[in-house]
Amino acid sequence: MKNIKILIVIFLVGVIPGENVAAQIATPDEIEFYTREWTGERHPDGRPKVPEDLLNRLINISIEEAWGVMRGEGFNNQFEGGWEMIHQDQPFVGQALTAVYFPLRPDYNKRLIEKGHSEGMIGASNSWPIDLLRKGDVYVADCFGKIIDGTLIGDNLGNAIFTNSGKGVVFDGGARDLEGLEEIEGFNAYVRGFDPTYLKEVMLTGVNVPVRIGHATVFPGDVVLAKREGVIFIPPHLLEKVVITSEFIMLKDTFGHQRLQEGTYTPGQIDGRWTDDIKKDFLNWIDENPGLVPMSREDLDHYRNAVEFLYERTDLGIYVTLPGMGFGDIALVPAPWMKDPKGIRDMQEWYISLVMRPAYVKAIFERQCEYALKNIEMIHEAIGNRAQAVFVTGTDFGTQTGLFASPESYRDLFKPYHTAVNRKIHELTTWKTFIHSCGAIFELIPDLIDAGFDILNPVQISARGMDAGRLKREFGREIVFWGGGIDTQRTLPFGTPDEVYREVRENIDVFGDGGGYVFNSVHNVQSNVPLAAYLRIA
Repeated sequence: MKNIKILIVIFLVGVIPGENVAAQIATPDEIEFYTREWTGERHPDGRPKVPEDLLNRLINISIEEAWGVMRGEGFNNQFEGGWEMIHQDQPFVGQALTAVYFPLRPDYNKRLIEKGHSEGMIGASNSWPIDLLRKGDVYVADCFGKIIDGTLIGDNLGNAIFTNSGKGVVFDGGARDLEGLEEIEGFNAYVRGFDPTYLKEVMLTGVNVPVRIGHATVFPGDVVLAKREGVIFIPPHLLEKVVITSEFIMLKDTFGHQRLQEGTYTPGQIDGRWTDDIKKDFLNWIDENPGLVPMSREDLDHYRNAVEFLYERTDLGIYVTLPGMGFGDIALVPAPWMKDPKGIRDMQEWYISLVMRPAYVKAIFERQCEYALKNIEMIHEAIGNRAQAVFVTGTDFGTQTGLFASPESYRDLFKPYHTAVNRKIHELTTWKTFIHSCGAIFELIPDLIDAGFDILNPVQISARGMDAGRLKREFGREIVFWGGGIDTQRTLPFGTPDEVYREVRENIDVFGDGGGYVFNSVHNVQSNVPLAAYLRIA
């Protein structure tokens, strides 16, 4: 009996409010106690910091697949469904910043508000968790299922949440101003319901503490996957296993569906234990569909080792080619390296498809863009900001005299994906983005700049409208010119050494005026270039 009394005293002392009562915010040490299984990097507030590439891959995984992996690990209370979602077709992922609300007790709430304001907190207490959000957070709040008078946010706080986190919310409570919330592009909410009433008779009692969301238990830093059918909360230390296992299951399902549609196997063969022949067929199928598999660890190690060698042992600038981002690059269309290339593989047919099959082209680019964004995350994790410039795409949009496709076609088919890739790179890294496009592309350059490209190559000054002086005057303050140093079609192979030297000096003077220029020949130096002419480039 004496031991029991001692334990009770210790517990009561532990919950007596101290100096941090105002915001009821868990300390980093407390959060580390909640999430002790996580051994990786942490945010300043103590929450686990999971890799961005895993979050980006998670959004393509179904609730059922993620649930199956976690259930196998003994986590049976991590899902809640049957609520309301603003945009059912827009899933979202992020890491939980948690908050818990109780029915109002005015004496305590008065002290909490006064102390919070004295310590710099602003406004009503339901805005305090919003002030703590960082990019990538999902605000997860337990408001004991209250909808009427339990509306934790309206469109004003919704805008503040999206500004701070770029994500959405999960509330075991209500929200108001549905029409206004719908207009916040990129924002989403998973809530008990919507109601026009204001929040009242509620008080904030904790931030970044364990909370209950319906039937689920959520800890600060848990990974949130919200989709139409519900929301699942993944402990950070299980995220990698959930993603990798689920992706493998998705690959098996895709393979199985395809082989069933082709009539290769029966349902019993696919649903049952696979034979060695089916397993071999599956592995060959993966080899033939490399675009369905994220970058391998071997590929990432190659990037890491090469960049580390150059960074540590040389004083050279580092330029990296990013894989999988050459949307419509005609050099990749035939795909001679693939065992069984499918789809459009004729170059003429591909250009026709830009006009005749735009929906087909967009479907390809959508899938390609998903993997491009994943690759950016994974490569940045491998090499950090040690590279100065990255090659994004080499799609040629110009001929000698004009464009392959109109500016309108570029804006419709290509620009959205170029913009998405450049935005991701600029948000995540310090890399400068590089596009290669031969030909007469003067009228397309404003769109390339608007899409976020920093560098244009090869600057084909021999093409129509690509005068060096005009390019520099019109765009020299907005984009770096990498190339345009010497015409490789005429001057370099057929001019005299003195003519080569003179053109090189003239172009350096024009493009180099005020900076923003990297000297390079317009294109590759061919075998018919006389050595004497080539040496005059220097």
